[in-house]
Amino acid sequence: MARRADEDQVAADAPRPPRGLPLQRGEEVVMVATPSRIANLHKYVITLGLYGIWRKRDTAVVTNRRLMIGKGIFRREESSIAINDIDSAKFARRWFNCYAHVRVGGRARRHSLDIGPMSARDARRLVGEILANRS
Repeated sequence: MARRADEDQVAADAPRPPRGLPLQRGEEVVMVATPSRIANLHKYVITLGLYGIWRKRDTAVVTNRRLMIGKGIFRREESSIAINDIDSAKFARRWFNCYAHVRVGGRARRHSLDIGPMSARDARRLVGEILANRS
């Protein structure tokens, strides 16, 4: 009986994927990251708080198989990168903003992504989860 309660607690603590996120069979969400409120404070002021809607829709999701990045509300763009195609990931701080800098290699060409701005803790954790799930 206690084991079932432990399993329920683990399931309750697991990150929930954003609505409409297409997960593959056997895929598990490891981390969901959104831009930092403090780093985007000026956007909240300019839009009288409406930026909060966009901030919640800009997500980076790490699963045990891939990194998914979604941006936008009305013109939504989603991309997916296999974790094994990621060459490197590093934490970068630019002034007060922190980013997860991800270098992606592939057959076509190499490119890099800056995910953020986010809190230093979230950026470090995102980089750590990406590197930990590569095989």
